[in-house]
Amino acid sequence: MTAPVYISVIGAGRASAELSAKAEELGELLAQRGVVVVCGGREGVMEAVARGVRRAGGVSIGILPEDHRGRAAADLTYTV
Repeated sequence: MTAPVYISVIGAGRASAELSAKAEELGELLAQRGVVVVCGGREGVMEAVARGVRRAGGVSIGILPEDHRGRAAADLTYTV
C-alpha cells in the first residue's frame, strides 16, 4: 500500500468569486487523484479548496489559527 500524498494549499482569506472557483476546482482535481489537501481552516481560498475536495469525496485537513473549531470551514474533513 502506498502512503497518500499531502499537498498544502494556502491563499487569501478573502477571495474573489473567480479565485474561489479556481480554488474549488483545484481541490476537486487533487481529491480525484487521491491527494490529501492540507489548508488553513477558515474563509477564502482555504474554504473553497475544501469545498472542492469534499465534492470529489476526498480528504482535507484544516489547520486553524486558534482552538475554536466552531469557526472552521464546514467542508473540511478534519481540523487541527
